[in-house]
Amino acid sequence: MGRGALFLLSLVLVAGAACSEPVLYLGVGADPVATPPTWQEHWFEHDQLLTLANSDDATALYYDADVDPTQAAGIFPYVSQIAHYTTATYGPLGPGRLYVVIHKDRYLGCHEADHYNPSHDYRNTIDCGLMTYDDQSILGAFIPHFMAVLVEHVVNGRQGAPADVLWNHQGKWAEFYRYDLYLGLGRKDEADMWSALWTTDAWTDPFPAPNTHWFRDWFYPLWRDYGGAAVMSRFFGLVARDFPSSGGKYTRDMNWGELVHFMSGAADTDLRPLATKAFGWSVDWQGELEAARIAFPRITY
Repeated sequence: MGRGALFLLSLVLVAGAACSEPVLYLGVGADPVATPPTWQEHWFEHDQLLTLANSDDATALYYDADVDPTQAAGIFPYVSQIAHYTTATYGPLGPGRLYVVIHKDRYLGCHEADHYNPSHDYRNTIDCGLMTYDDQSILGAFIPHFMAVLVEHVVNGRQGAPADVLWNHQGKWAEFYRYDLYLGLGRKDEADMWSALWTTDAWTDPFPAPNTHWFRDWFYPLWRDYGGAAVMSRFFGLVARDFPSSGGKYTRDMNWGELVHFMSGAADTDLRPLATKAFGWSVDWQGELEAARIAFPRITY
């Protein structure tokens, strides 16, 4: 079902449609595709004729025929805020708006596709199925999660996510993104609720070592001590500038030494002590770090 298709539930993000008038797209320039009043689904098991419910310079929202526009009225302002905050924080995410598709009582969960993907007509999309119009597992968690996926895979005009293999396919970086997003949108109660969960002793992962606390010991200290979301924005910028790519697409994954090197550049601080506390350290990683310092000399700290 594509990357991120299984995240706690089956998730569905879809790359969007554009509007008939020229508009700004996720940060820069005019939308190259007209956003039609209807959009016929043709991906996975989806076969609904969607209707454009609302749009602005950054977001287009589509409903299937079973969505009650009155009951769903709060969705558009929310997803528009997410799109505007995200592009203001991390930069443009490519051509076209963010296209959000909402279903009622079908295709439950969410998936995503980006503007490099023909399956969703080359549009950045988040496609979700709700059972209730205030479903916070979808609205509060999955839509922000998949916005983080889009950021990682398309920001700064590069296709791919070299560090994704290290933080296990979106999951851990998305916690950083979501925590900052909730605070940025004035949703402090959500930020506090999720950070309380993510910092518990029980919230661990088996990678890169057993009982790793990604948010508590790595991402939250980065957010707290090195400029909030700006440290990850700088990280993605340095990766786009220096990491190997061809034709705008990253050509390989990042190793642990390279991650620490690029993150140290973003933080303007040697993060090896923080990485050692969070993940442990090995002779192999030290060799990768030393090689990264030679291969990417413009990254300084």
